[in-house]
Amino acid sequence: MRWESRIMDHEDGPFNPEKVLMAVKTYWTAEAEEEH
Repeated sequence: MRWESRIMDHEDGPFNPEKVLMAVKTYWTAEAEEEH
């Protein structure tokens, strides 16, 4: 798994103590096995 995240200023501006955290998770899965 790999996470990419960013912290952004609140929409009221950079002096607001609250921040916005956005994160996206990327992961790989194994291919399904074929049934015979």
